[in-house]
Amino acid sequence: MKISSALLLTLISWLWSAPNLATGPQKMAETVTIHFVNHFGVPWQDCHVEEFASTIGDDGSDYASRFHGLTARNIPFNRSYRLVLECTKVGYPSFPFYVDVLRDRTFIVVSSWLHRGDYQTGLGPRLTVSLARPQSERAAQAWVKVVGVYIDYLHSEGVDQQSGEAGFDWIVPGTYMVLLLTPEKLVCAKQIDLLEPHGRLELDPTPNGCTAKALALVKVIE
Repeated sequence: MKISSALLLTLISWLWSAPNLATGPQKMAETVTIHFVNHFGVPWQDCHVEEFASTIGDDGSDYASRFHGLTARNIPFNRSYRLVLECTKVGYPSFPFYVDVLRDRTFIVVSSWLHRGDYQTGLGPRLTVSLARPQSERAAQAWVKVVGVYIDYLHSEGVDQQSGEAGFDWIVPGTYMVLLLTPEKLVCAKQIDLLEPHGRLELDPTPNGCTAKALALVKVIE
């Protein structure tokens, strides 16, 4: 196929002016702030950014030196990064996070929890949520959704009609929102701290929501 000189010049001009992710102008975020907490929302102390490396293509540029404490300026945005934090606390669980910087002012919350022991299910659920009402008063269908507040956790379980319980196996200590739902509505939402595995929480539906009672290894946040 023969390409005319005019078409070739047009093509070269377009390629020259087209945006290039690797070498073109970069959009810089005014501020990037890291908020580093444990699973209960308590900030880790005396921490700094050890690595903040781009994961786009073959770039791999590390912008850790632009952080003062946990805040940085002039970080290219519309990118993903590998974040490594180091803290002075002995035994801090060090591992990378993968985060996105998508706007001019970016606020990022990451969390980790230093908890010894394994997280196998064992003989029973790690968290059991039960309904206080007799079986005859329970809705035909109901389920419980548990959402992590400072941890990336989201799981739903149906309430067993016989036992009136919903069990959650793969859940670790931390702060959670517990939602009781039926097909018609959200019955209630309660915030809890799961202090240790095998916690138990009781919900008692009322006309205006529900009341929550900690039975074992759970703290209800009112």
